[in-house]
Amino acid sequence: MTLISIILYLLYTVLMFILLIRLSSFIAATALLGIPLLFVLMIPDQSVDFLSYQHAVLGDGLIPINNLHILLFIWSAMLAIILYTEFITWYLGRVEGEAEESGSPEEPLIGDEGGFPGELE
Repeated sequence: MTLISIILYLLYTVLMFILLIRLSSFIAATALLGIPLLFVLMIPDQSVDFLSYQHAVLGDGLIPINNLHILLFIWSAMLAIILYTEFITWYLGRVEGEAEESGSPEEPLIGDEGGFPGELE
């Protein structure tokens, strides 16, 4: 079951990255949350068995690591990546849009008006 879990989570993560890069972040976020929810609604018994499978126990038996915990980790990491890319896209688009709207050439830097210091004309 551990090997099946690893393969399924790797395929799930690769699919999310492909959707994020090739299509859009909205589709990737929708699929990120929608695929596991659809499986839970379509085949609830097998999904609950898969998500409750225990991989390890930490802290002298106090902290179990189930497939559900791994899914939550993947969700949080992928949602953070999606939100980060959306923010960067918005920020870069805003900065480029402001430069194009001004229409005026950039002002020269301090010291560029007269050339280099010590330069003879």
